[in-house]
Amino acid sequence: MQTEIQESSELVKVIGKVHQIGDTWLIDVKQNGDIQRYVPTMSAESSKDIGWQEKDLEIVFSGTPGVNPPNVRAMGQPLVLREWTRLYRAQPASNE
Repeated sequence: MQTEIQESSELVKVIGKVHQIGDTWLIDVKQNGDIQRYVPTMSAESSKDIGWQEKDLEIVFSGTPGVNPPNVRAMGQPLVLREWTRLYRAQPASNE
């Protein structure tokens, strides 16, 4: 059972994996054994393009999740992405 994230909640320094389905970039985050999928857009303050070029890129990001209306079918939960950086690991994660 997933808990619903309210619009006022902030995600700060969360680790996620970037995927592309069609023309849409997505961020998958493991939460309590489940995967939460976000559809990111850049915040209005940031004019830079997200610019992801490779699939399965691990990132650390911060942002504000939104809530999909109940009558809308979406690929994931909307996310206003404030900042992100590539995650570099010394060795592969043991849980993958």
